Amino acid sequence: MKNLFVALALCVSCLSSQAFEKTDPHFVVGSGDKQCYFVVDWYGAQKCWAYKWGDRLDTPTVFDALKEIDHEDPRFVIKYQQMTAAYVDVYFMGYDEDDCACQFDTENGGSSSPNALVGVEDKVWYSQWWVFYQAGSRTEYGSGPIYSSWDAANSVQVQDEQVYYFTIGAPEYDSNWAESPITIDASAIAYAESPYGWRVVDYYTSCPKANFNAADNVLHRPTTYMKGTWGGPITPYNPAWMANELLSLEDEGDFVVIEFDHKVVDDPKNPYGYDFIAFGNSLIVGTKKDYYEESSDPGNWEYTQQLSGEPALVEVSADGETWFSYNDGPYCDDWAPTQGLVYDKSNYNTNWYAANRWWSCTTDATWPVHPGLTSVKAVGETIETLSYKYDKSAGGAAFDISGFPLPTDEHGRKYIKFVRIRPMFDEEEEEWTAPEIDAVADVRPCTAYEEWRLANYSDYRTQWDALLTGKKAIAANGYPNVVNQLLGLGANESPVIGTKIITSATGEQIEVSDVLGFSITGISVFADYVDLQFRHKGNLTPDSGLFIKTGSDLTSGLWSYEMPSISSVEDLGDGTKRSTLRVSNSGQFFRFAVGDE
Repeated sequence: MKNLFVALALCVSCLSSQAFEKTDPHFVVGSGDKQCYFVVDWYGAQKCWAYKWGDRLDTPTVFDALKEIDHEDPRFVIKYQQMTAAYVDVYFMGYDEDDCACQFDTENGGSSSPNALVGVEDKVWYSQWWVFYQAGSRTEYGSGPIYSSWDAANSVQVQDEQVYYFTIGAPEYDSNWAESPITIDASAIAYAESPYGWRVVDYYTSCPKANFNAADNVLHRPTTYMKGTWGGPITPYNPAWMANELLSLEDEGDFVVIEFDHKVVDDPKNPYGYDFIAFGNSLIVGTKKDYYEESSDPGNWEYTQQLSGEPALVEVSADGETWFSYNDGPYCDDWAPTQGLVYDKSNYNTNWYAANRWWSCTTDATWPVHPGLTSVKAVGETIETLSYKYDKSAGGAAFDISGFPLPTDEHGRKYIKFVRIRPMFDEEEEEWTAPEIDAVADVRPCTAYEEWRLANYSDYRTQWDALLTGKKAIAANGYPNVVNQLLGLGANESPVIGTKIITSATGEQIEVSDVLGFSITGISVFADYVDLQFRHKGNLTPDSGLFIKTGSDLTSGLWSYEMPSISSVEDLGDGTKRSTLRVSNSGQFFRFAVGDE
């Protein structure tokens, strides 16, 4: 463990005197009146995120904040392991620099895109690792002292205006084993791109209320939770409506033009062919009760009527000058109403509110609702069951840009950078609609597992069901879905199941139990590591969750996870591949497993 030889030292740094401004970061994660900053340095390429929090029941740690950034940013990936009871090690960080839907190799530090930013620890000798520094407050950034990498990120609570800095590499040491200071140059920081609107280029609203006519109200992820009376989690029954959450457009001539800080592309990997999402505050009306409280069970409130919305016309542009309109829909502030939090009774989070027993993390605002799920089909659902069918999506109106004659990026994909939203004239009511705008979001491309899941479970009525489609869940063939995806099989195909566990001492193959779809072909034993060879179909993908479990006793049932390293892959020419998996020689027995992290 690297902590055993990293000395704790308080260092005076050679930091640049240039500080960055509080408004600089494009991607702001969380909400509240306190804000700190995270800088990740991949061999000199630096990205910065802002993290906000408020009066939560538990003060988050740096590790909590880092996980939340990973959860919110579809282009950022971390991997971590519990080193001891008190120490969590973040051993991999990656960033999709060119937004090409790259796949990360989280064990070996690789990526399918040569432009991606990747860094992984040397897990055998720790010749390099992710160093965590507390770099001082934003106003002192470049002049204050910093702490060494001894402090674990999960042992430090975030502080207002603090800068937290992660860098990949091995620090230098002086004769007293004190860690030498690092150089942090604020002028080298490039801010992480946001999937949400970056800035409002132009707008006009006739709304006189100050809390609802501020343009910046549309520059964030869609609202997740509202504090105060009549607040609570955002659901299709309880939409955003409080101060400073929405921009109201109330009449003819009102509009808002929102710019993304990157090209929003027509990516073939985007789910259902959608490219961006616009959020309003539409709702589904009519429930069995007159109101909904935080302490209420979402399963008791049923949607008995259809959608109530105020449709807004959406237009797109690549340059802010030539515009293309969705005259025939879809429309913003229409279907699908926003869902702020994931319904999960097994992992509810009381940080949202003390009485919470149903809601866990924030939903994915970059993942659209299945196109087969409509407002008509939502009638008769409860808040609980509709949350399931949203499939962890935040909802919103989803749009496809492929039908417009737009320019293309360096990968040949059509793109936009600007979205304009304005009221529509209601012919039936003979008046202009008065929509509220909450946010816009860039749809993220599917991971390899999600592509497999959509190909095998294309109907929304089964796709949302965690009993069918989760990574740990069981497919129709009786095996976990992720195993089939890993082996390149369909949902109903049966993988070849081996029944071998290998001893590192002799290479003997002992028949004990299933090894989750792998056929062992050989083993090599060395002093410090073991090479296992196995045969499989398909490609091993970063999100497949491949692990090795190690144990010293076959009968005890005690197995620990081992971080694998794939040293080579050979195509056998018969539709299968043979991979060599290197693990440390820390146990007598090894078996393959699939994790769900």
